[in-house]
Amino acid sequence: MDQFEKKKYYTVRELADLLHFNERTIRDKLESGAIHGHQIGGKGKWFVDGSELARLTKGETFIPVPDFQKYQNLIEQLHDSLSNINAKIWPVWELPEAPCRDLRREASASLMELKSRYVQGKLQVNFIIEDRDSERFSTLLGQLEGVFPEFKDFPLWKQSLTVFIGHCQEICREIWHRVEKETGLEMKSPFIVEIGASKGRLYDVPKFAYEFSIDNYLINNAPQLQVVPANLYYHKYKFVTEKDPQRILAVGSEEEMTKCRGVTISLCGNYVRDDRIGRIIAEQAKIREQALRFQSVLAKVLAGTV
Repeated sequence: MDQFEKKKYYTVRELADLLHFNERTIRDKLESGAIHGHQIGGKGKWFVDGSELARLTKGETFIPVPDFQKYQNLIEQLHDSLSNINAKIWPVWELPEAPCRDLRREASASLMELKSRYVQGKLQVNFIIEDRDSERFSTLLGQLEGVFPEFKDFPLWKQSLTVFIGHCQEICREIWHRVEKETGLEMKSPFIVEIGASKGRLYDVPKFAYEFSIDNYLINNAPQLQVVPANLYYHKYKFVTEKDPQRILAVGSEEEMTKCRGVTISLCGNYVRDDRIGRIIAEQAKIREQALRFQSVLAKVLAGTV
């Protein structure tokens, strides 16, 4: 006799505990006939025979689902993190030599879904939640993979995500170095803007040129940029976008900023026609398509419909 047949009847709550489903899912399966049960007088509380539970646990109907409720916070964070995967996320600028690499804490929360690092010269990309709680994250992924076929592809998808971030970084690094070479100015952290420095400084020009190229690939648009006074006492000017004058791309003399504007327009014109930008956009579409599949599964888990 099976261990579950020793007891004659099981309630919905007992069944939910044994099969690691929530009670609503058990009731849905009873009402649909996926689980054979009965109600006293044809209505009211459900009861399931011990023999039926024995059949279920042998896998004839479905595999018992782990208790995902204890991972709810991780699942919610992973679901949200997957929403923000694109070619403009913060890790594409986490280059080892970047002046802003140590100021990540000052970036907004929406930019902090992923973290990239180089270990012995090799790029690694992890979710922030993966680094913070690696053991539970690994266990959760193992359980998701055991129940949902979609998550069997997660490790391979993660590798493709790393390759994708690497391709983005190659372009970002190239634009950054070209801007420095062609303007004669040095890149500084965009989080600390100094108006009174003796020589002009680049702050957000490489990032602007890269993002403009992503957003305007093969579109005949020119960036709307302007040079405006920053501090007349120091004879300093700001290089900004017309759309968002608060976004300071560079600061320096009027001559330096005028040159910087010309270089930026030229670079944007080059990269919006660069085939590598087109490949990054195509990669982005594939990465996001798979991420949506993972999100769909996670949404069902959070809603308790599995």
